[in-house]
Amino acid sequence: MRDLLRSQPGVKMIEAFDGPEGICAVHVYEDESAYMHVVDHPNSYFNKMADEHGIHNVADWVSSVKGTTKD
Repeated sequence: MRDLLRSQPGVKMIEAFDGPEGICAVHVYEDESAYMHVVDHPNSYFNKMADEHGIHNVADWVSSVKGTTKD
């Protein structure tokens, strides 16, 4: 799924880290519009593939944080 997400327009970075409660994935998007198109739209290619691969059965969406890039 990371490779699929990386290939979507507007995705700037995907990283995954081992944490005390499991794996944490960090996604960075070009802007809010890209985020909405890739992740938040129910009919997006990413969401269709997530359903097909059963991602929602093994992962929880914890939160989204809006921010800006720091130089």
